[in-house]
Amino acid sequence: MQPLEPLDYADFMTANHNNEQVALAAYLKAIKDRRADREHQQKAELRQYEAECRQRLARQRRQRHHEQYAANPEKFLEQSRQWQKDNPEQVLELARKHRALDYGLTTWLTAEQWQTIKEFYGNRCLCCGRGEDELRTAELTLSPDHVIPLALGGKCSPENIQPLCHQRKKGVRWGCNNLKGDESTDYRPRERP
Repeated sequence: MQPLEPLDYADFMTANHNNEQVALAAYLKAIKDRRADREHQQKAELRQYEAECRQRLARQRRQRHHEQYAANPEKFLEQSRQWQKDNPEQVLELARKHRALDYGLTTWLTAEQWQTIKEFYGNRCLCCGRGEDELRTAELTLSPDHVIPLALGGKCSPENIQPLCHQRKKGVRWGCNNLKGDESTDYRPRERP
């Protein structure tokens, strides 16, 4: 960063018709403005440096990960399978996020928002009325359904979500969400509880 050139008080006196009080106020304001500009510039440079460091560290992490994976791919695949088994809600949230990104959306439904929606409607499918226990015995699950499907321009936000049952395993009777397909059907009650 280049050093700042000193301000000449005489210039301020000349510019303000030798009115010392006005010249002093303008001089002090100029000093304050220059100081604020310099601080703003320093903060911007620091943010830039921090961003470059984060990118460099991320590249190094990815490189290390690729090297470790290449050395023992089966170990990494087993760890990944175990994590998916231990964290089913996070797996579903990541799938919802990737689906939203595929449609060019910048927001998606979080696990907390989905849990709140399910609780709001009593953990039931809004189409057939079955609860989660009944759905489990039928090998179905509650899933977030887009009232206006993403394919038809719907948003991936809580206002466009309703809980419907869904078939997750092959060979199981289809759920209401599977049957609805990409239709725009709102099963939510008119007067919401």
